[in-house]
Amino acid sequence: MPLGPVGAMAGAGIGGWLGGGPGQQVAGGVYDLVTGYKPKTEAEKRREQELLDAKNLQQIELARYKQMLPIKGDLLDQRYLDDQRRAQLDLQLKNDYNYQNAINQGLLSAQQNAAILNAGLANI
Repeated sequence: MPLGPVGAMAGAGIGGWLGGGPGQQVAGGVYDLVTGYKPKTEAEKRREQELLDAKNLQQIELARYKQMLPIKGDLLDQRYLDDQRRAQLDLQLKNDYNYQNAINQGLLSAQQNAAILNAGLANI
């Protein structure tokens, strides 16, 4: 149960009444015992500052990342369109290749048919 400023003033007053420095320390110790207050060590203060600095750096990185999201989205859209364009060109190339093969196959079949007819006519 924290006593707040009243407890601090009472502790200081009792400490002064008990005789200056040592009395104040005893009264302060009693106050700390009652309120559960424990002064932070330098290592604890330094650790808290490091955590606060790390949190601030994370917030800065998050803000920077949020600024980059529209640019990254545009890049992803561009990549998607490039992939679509590439797939369309590949399909067109395959279709052209298959068409040329079909024409070649038709020419070969016509040549074979002509050769068969010529062979048949030669036997007559």
